[in-house]
Amino acid sequence: MVQTYLKKIELASRAECRNRKKIRLILLILTIVGALFEIKDYKVMTITENAYNDGIRFQRSPSLEGIFGAFLMFLAACFGLFAVHGVFSDLTSKQNADIQLSLPMNAKERYLSKLMAVFKLHILPILTAGIAVILIGSAKEDAFDMMGYIVRFQLVTLAVALFVDSVSIFCMSCCGAKAEGIYTSIIMGGCISVLPIMFFMEAIIGFSGVDNTYSFYMNPFYVFGGSILTALEEVGTGIGATMPYILANLLMSFATLFAAYFIYRRRDGRHVGKPIVYSLFLELFMFTGLTTLFFVFVYTGGWSIGLTAALIICIVIRIILARAKITPIKFVIWIGKYATALAIFIVLMGAAYYTGGFGYYKVRYHMNNEKAINIEATAISANPSSAYTSSETKNRYFQRDFRTENTTAANDVTVPANCTREEAKQAVEDINDLIDRYHNLQDRDNESFLSIFTDNYSNWYYSHDYDYYNIRITISDLKFNTKYTANITLDDETEYEEFCSELSKILEESYTESYR
Repeated sequence: MVQTYLKKIELASRAECRNRKKIRLILLILTIVGALFEIKDYKVMTITENAYNDGIRFQRSPSLEGIFGAFLMFLAACFGLFAVHGVFSDLTSKQNADIQLSLPMNAKERYLSKLMAVFKLHILPILTAGIAVILIGSAKEDAFDMMGYIVRFQLVTLAVALFVDSVSIFCMSCCGAKAEGIYTSIIMGGCISVLPIMFFMEAIIGFSGVDNTYSFYMNPFYVFGGSILTALEEVGTGIGATMPYILANLLMSFATLFAAYFIYRRRDGRHVGKPIVYSLFLELFMFTGLTTLFFVFVYTGGWSIGLTAALIICIVIRIILARAKITPIKFVIWIGKYATALAIFIVLMGAAYYTGGFGYYKVRYHMNNEKAINIEATAISANPSSAYTSSETKNRYFQRDFRTENTTAANDVTVPANCTREEAKQAVEDINDLIDRYHNLQDRDNESFLSIFTDNYSNWYYSHDYDYYNIRITISDLKFNTKYTANITLDDETEYEEFCSELSKILEESYTESYR
């Protein structure tokens, strides 16, 4: 019985693949050529270093010297949209729907057979090409010990391909027309990839003044959709730091495919031809797209133009999707839904603003096993009542390295230790106490919040128009180049001078001044 069930699914998927010869050929060309170029471009360089007391040592560094092969592989990953559109054409074509529904297969069997067809057409070529690149590239360079770098590259490619397939299948299951199935997939995929990052940058980092996400593995918002490409920027050769995020991305794609089944099984021939089958999906699609646009316009400025452009886009899409007669009442309803999305966005931004990025402003840097850190600060004051003119800013720079062990600088010069671990930790904690005292939410008011939308500033703490005091503190791990940054904005000159005075004492360094 089980063999008969699986055989039925296999035969149906094989038939789907035979009907998609063109897209199969395109994907094979892209993956084969892309894999060949990646193998050619994969290099592992051996760098000789003088380790002084330790003698000569060698450091191996892998890299892809060209981007053409990677471009073709990611292009193949994105081509999953067309593979899905062809395999799931019964959702948008009356003729294919009649044929599919006449087969002795239930909805579950049809869905599984189509998933298997998509796997054969799209995922299997990318997976096979990736394995070939890993094995042949490593053998060519005699660098199986460096395999983590190229494995990570191929896993990210696979994650992008699965993301494209899962979003496309989900959107196709909610649409009954070809055009809507394609453009909703593209827009939703873009929004899922961009919106979490925009939310994090604007609503959390922007309103907290704290950024602790210099490295990829410190920012979980990069796990969504196409943002997983950022994993390729992670410093190092292995996949240990990024692997949890790649796996989470893959799991979300599988969860989307699972959820799409429950939508697919409700489809029948009566839904074919209807642009958007489910009104809930339409509202989710519009809200996600509008929210992404709102964040983009806050980030780039031009809020008034952005609101108008978003409203026009919203109305045009709803006109295209409308099949019944368009009446003035419908226009009023559409504008009301737009206003609701805008109101939700403003409430969300207000909540983030008045809570300091939902409490993220309290995040502090704490030393663990770092051997060398750098603490630097830039203090900027602009006060029309001061001796210098309102068109000038007075800048102060503070900087000190804390080295608990002898370290080797970039120019191969050994830098001796200058403090104990306890002294370095104490300096960091003193900095944290200083930030705690001055970096609070007491200066948050409605006027400053509204200036985010009216003054075209991407960061609220720069909206003081030549009458502000800003201190930017950065703590860096000199070995791994990770950073923690805190921006403190003060309105009172006395507090600003007190802050600078205490900062100078903690760092035990004289500061420099300049005018700009």
